[in-house]
Amino acid sequence: MSNEASDTTIILGLGREGLSTARYLLSKHNNLSLLLLDEKPLSELEPEWQKLVEKDTISFAQTVPTETESPLVYCAPGIPPHNPLYKALEAKNAVFTSNLELFCTTISQEYAKVITIGVTGTKGKSTTSALLYHVLQTAGFSVSYAGNVGIPALDILPEISAEETHYVVLELSSHQLGRINTSPNIAVVQNIVPEHLDYYGTFENYLAAKMNIAKHQTDHDRIIYSLDFETSAQVAALSPGKKYGYSLENPNTNEVSQRVLQQIKASNTKLIGQHNRYNIAPSIIIGEVLGIDADLIHTALESFQPLSHRLEMVPSDDGVLYINDSLATTPEATIAAIDAFIDKQIILISGGYDRSLDFFDLAKKIVTTRTIKAIILFPPTGENIANFMYKINPDSAVLKTSYFKVESMSEAVHIAKKMARKDDVVLMSPAAASFGRFRDYADRGNQFKRYVQGN
Repeated sequence: MSNEASDTTIILGLGREGLSTARYLLSKHNNLSLLLLDEKPLSELEPEWQKLVEKDTISFAQTVPTETESPLVYCAPGIPPHNPLYKALEAKNAVFTSNLELFCTTISQEYAKVITIGVTGTKGKSTTSALLYHVLQTAGFSVSYAGNVGIPALDILPEISAEETHYVVLELSSHQLGRINTSPNIAVVQNIVPEHLDYYGTFENYLAAKMNIAKHQTDHDRIIYSLDFETSAQVAALSPGKKYGYSLENPNTNEVSQRVLQQIKASNTKLIGQHNRYNIAPSIIIGEVLGIDADLIHTALESFQPLSHRLEMVPSDDGVLYINDSLATTPEATIAAIDAFIDKQIILISGGYDRSLDFFDLAKKIVTTRTIKAIILFPPTGENIANFMYKINPDSAVLKTSYFKVESMSEAVHIAKKMARKDDVVLMSPAAASFGRFRDYADRGNQFKRYVQGN
């Protein structure tokens, strides 16, 4: 069956990627018979969907028609296998694919000079991919950026010429990787720790989705990973391509590690913390592989601006350092954030939606970090953190005297501001998702910034 058109073609999940897929398919097959599926009514979707349904060959439904049989389904990345529409299509012998898979197929068939660079990991993939894109741009390469950054892969095809060498940097989530049967020419694997367990059920299922970045590579491809992270090395082992393993904990492991650490130390980057060194390393390695001059790599590292909601400094005039780390949605990410400011007095704002993650290590980190002077926690995971802290050390000073439960960001920032003194750090690093209390991680981060600045 073709990966582009079928007798029954369905788009499941009518968000940004679905719209991108529909536009592309209709540009290739104007009279394509297309069924649009979503749990929401058509009136609640983007107006463009309503216009598309006016075509005789396009229809919309909220349930799978009984006559459907063996459809080709372009599935949005956020739709889990237990979704009722997904399960109904499975029962109809559906073949599932995605916007990203169609992009990869199109590239391999029509754009021989395109080199794809895919970046994945639980945390760090956004900074890693954005920095890599910036390095290639600074070096004058023809490059595009797409994937899990709000830009569907198919949307960048007009930027690419079949006649010229062109690089495509793709930030790849587990949801996107789970539905592809190809791997990028150059793969970057950052640390992988438990996340999205509400979607996958087990860490093993989550890791299996991530593995697609490596297991379809060829011996002509390359993979960059850290030897310091067991799961990264585990994924890299699946690739038959050339491996670039590096260690920042033991830089004498190999020459690659030594050069990476040397270049990181030589650059005046704005990226804070040890975890950001891991985000920087792949750009240095890929820069070397592509023959970019070391001075040019340093220029790019120093001119790169940290992304919003990732250890983002919030301007203030009270001498306190306010840090918006709203994208820290796992305990490991918050531990890394604490380590970034370990030599300062920290007031930690954390907690949020419960996705069945293990908060023991984070609780231990808080209890054993003497520079944490207060904790301000959102339920329900905030209560989990506090309970673990009590089990580890019921006499914890911060738990006894400086533990605050809050229900709103305004309350959290108000308490933090009252407690903070000059040169302290107010670190908003949730270690949890934003669902329920905020629209998304950006809303959470923006609320923090707004209340810090008194707006």
